[in-house]
Amino acid sequence: MKIWKFRQSHTFNWYTVIWLVALIVVGALYYRYKIGINYIGVVEKKSHSLGPQEPGKIQAVFVQVGDRVKKDQVVAVLDMTDLTVSLDYLQEEFNQIQKLHKSQLDYNTITLQRLRMQAENEFTDLISRLSLIQSQIVELNGLNREIERLERAEQAGLGYSSNLSDLVIRRDALESFLKEQRYELNHLSNKLGEIRKSRKQFEEADIDSMTKSFLLEQLEYPEAIRREIVFTEHRIQMRTIYSPCDGVVTDILAYPGNVVQDFDSLIVVEEIKPGYLTLFLPEKSKQVPEEGMTVRIFSSRKSAFNTTGIITFVHPGFVKTNGRLSFRGQTFWARKVRVKLAEDHQLLPGELVKVRILGHRKKKDRQVASFIAEGGAENSGKSFQSKIPGLKAMKVPEALRKASRFEPSGVVWVPEMNRYLIVSDDTGIKDQKSDHAPWVFTMNNEGVVDAVPLRLTGINEVNDLEAIASAGHNSYYFCSSQNISKQGKRPKNREFLIKVKRESSGLKVLDKINLLSLIENSCSSAELAQLGLIRKEIDGRPVLNIEGMVRHGNALYFGLKEPALNGHAILLKLKDVDALFNYHRLSPGQLTLAGEVNLGSFKGKNATFSDLYMDPEGELWALSTIADVEFSDQMGTLHRIKHFSDGNPEAEMVIRFPEMKPEGVCLNPSGGLLIVMDRDDQTPMFCTVEVEDL
Repeated sequence: MKIWKFRQSHTFNWYTVIWLVALIVVGALYYRYKIGINYIGVVEKKSHSLGPQEPGKIQAVFVQVGDRVKKDQVVAVLDMTDLTVSLDYLQEEFNQIQKLHKSQLDYNTITLQRLRMQAENEFTDLISRLSLIQSQIVELNGLNREIERLERAEQAGLGYSSNLSDLVIRRDALESFLKEQRYELNHLSNKLGEIRKSRKQFEEADIDSMTKSFLLEQLEYPEAIRREIVFTEHRIQMRTIYSPCDGVVTDILAYPGNVVQDFDSLIVVEEIKPGYLTLFLPEKSKQVPEEGMTVRIFSSRKSAFNTTGIITFVHPGFVKTNGRLSFRGQTFWARKVRVKLAEDHQLLPGELVKVRILGHRKKKDRQVASFIAEGGAENSGKSFQSKIPGLKAMKVPEALRKASRFEPSGVVWVPEMNRYLIVSDDTGIKDQKSDHAPWVFTMNNEGVVDAVPLRLTGINEVNDLEAIASAGHNSYYFCSSQNISKQGKRPKNREFLIKVKRESSGLKVLDKINLLSLIENSCSSAELAQLGLIRKEIDGRPVLNIEGMVRHGNALYFGLKEPALNGHAILLKLKDVDALFNYHRLSPGQLTLAGEVNLGSFKGKNATFSDLYMDPEGELWALSTIADVEFSDQMGTLHRIKHFSDGNPEAEMVIRFPEMKPEGVCLNPSGGLLIVMDRDDQTPMFCTVEVEDL
């Protein structure tokens, strides 16, 4: 065979085919698996330099170089003997003041009771005096009639009565007495009216509130002591150094006995598992990166460490690259792209990797990139990967734990305060005077709960607050459950629907309504049945348990925990809520059934509402839980409610929270959703969800 003469033969054709096929395969593999050297990324490396927020002497360091630490683990403390001694003294003084406060409270109660009895005695005395005058007037009228009769008889020649003189004397005496009393009669009548008004005020007034009002000035000092206690506890926290993440101690810069200044670096902690990498695309690259695109990541250490990621941010321009990417000392400019790494990656902090951009994910793979757990929807006709965003424990100060129970049941974001307002099922300490205190709790966006709650002025106590909703113009609605208690009682304060105004001094109650009583008094049995309120409790009143509430237009929507209709959760609509507060009257058709919603089930039990939220785009979100089950059988869920405005609401399950009770949802400052979890006696938790990822 002589190829240069292009002589055709069977042998020549066979080898030609083999070489052509090999070249095609190599070319395809090259273009398929080639990684451009320009697509280089650096895995994020986070080092945290930890130090105290107050100057002082280091008392103890609890870690060594190489130790692994957990998030919020105490790694070192400064000497705080001065603070603990001061705190003990303040606590002792505060306890003594509390005892004196109780004694003063009892004294004021006795004083008020004595004033009340004195008013009663004055009222009785005035009534007696007025009754005496009235009886004498009646007697005078009788004497005048009798004298007139005898005089007519004498004039008619029927004879003179010997009793006439006595009657005239008695009449003249009574007229003289009543003439003197006439001047005092108006005074007594006016005074009687004032005393009646005072008696009515005593009957309507809350003696406990009046008693406390006498102590307002005296309460200033104990309040100052309590604030000093909270501040001292805060300073103790400032002298305690916590690890901000799971990581490894890489350096210790000071040791016990060293005196340090505030914010000096004492310990360096390196995060173990990075969450992001930075990808650099050179100016000459034709690649157009977009948020949401997926990438393949290749490790130079071992192919088993290859992983994937999602682009979460693209820099709008070009920047200088990392110094590690310089060539012969020259750095180049590139487009900076931030990539979120897959949860199961094994890349090391600071590792240099090669990256290929694949494109956008499929729709079904774009349901919240940061989720980490799997779940499915019962009764939904489909199953999918629903994932739980990272849950965090709220940071509840010890002073607040000692002062009150804290079980979040509803939440709203208040931009002007830069805080969340949170209502709690229970407040104060059970069986103590603070039980059911009218408190509302506040929390910042990092989950730190303020040690001193806000007080609702104008109301003495609250009971089982389950929901809070914005009313606009710095006003809010608060709603109690309306539900019967575990002891089989349903006091009036469990029926409250309250309107509150936020002022510079705090929260002021504008008005309150006993909602369940209003519904019972306004609706017939047939109308209650139309609302789904058919079942009765042991107290003979309707089963009604409100857990969620949201305002839309001038209507309030209530999401019920109980009852349910055919396994579906009930949504009630209260029209013209302002008129309800103006007239304290429920008009016909004002409260209606807005819909029955299938929120799914878990282990054979149906889910019902635990909160509602309407986002700025007009989309309704709902939380659900399973009523009356243990945590091991609990399945909290976040839903998107579709066709809400059509009157046929339909729930789309978005996220499931196994063994969790999500009780409150609202807008967070970044435009996503904040969800708070009630964990009974344990520390409450929260998480944030980006709506655009759902």
